Amino acid sequence: FTGALGIYNSYQLRNTVANEINVHGGETEPEYDTIAEALAGEKDAEFTVKGVVTFIDGKNVYVQDATGGICLYLTAASGDIALGDTLVGTGKRADYKGLPELSGATFEKSEGLTLTAKETTIGALTDADLCTYITIKDLTVTELNGKNTTLSDASGATVVLYNAVLGDKTLAVEDKIDFTGALGIYNSYQLRNTVA
Repeated sequence: FTGALGIYNSYQLRNTVANEINVHGGETEPEYDTIAEALAGEKDAEFTVKGVVTFIDGKNVYVQDATGGICLYLTAASGDIALGDTLVGTGKRADYKGLPELSGATFEKSEGLTLTAKETTIGALTDADLCTYITIKDLTVTELNGKNTTLSDASGATVVLYNAVLGDKTLAVEDKIDFTGALGIYNSYQLRNTVA
């Protein structure tokens, strides 16, 4: 409320124009589970999670909270989602080629979470990192094969960067890169990025 305070036997709030009153409509955010609870859930059980977007590829939207990451496999792709958005998503627990999902997912935009990358190494990657936002530094391009770019670190460990979003950049064997994006899986770990 924005307006004036008046008195007529008791205090009164008075307004002159309609935009001095903001009606919230009593809308509240839905109750949600932690992503860790959804990850531990049984197949086909329904969960609602709140997370920050770490990766977008069509109907696949990865989100993370402080407890883990999961893929919201949406019923339809949405052009209304951006990297770093906070979403509340609902779907049924599933896995696809090792990727933890909430399938048939729907979402509402929310707020309150910040996208921050965790610095790690190829050798330190675990299933707990799936769908989360990570940074791996000092990688070398060792092979280019269609949509697969194989990267190695100083220890010789390798991981595939799948379907890299490069913008106007190009990669060549022996290039040195730092990667920031999400960890996915399709039977084996894959690095995924949304922006160049």
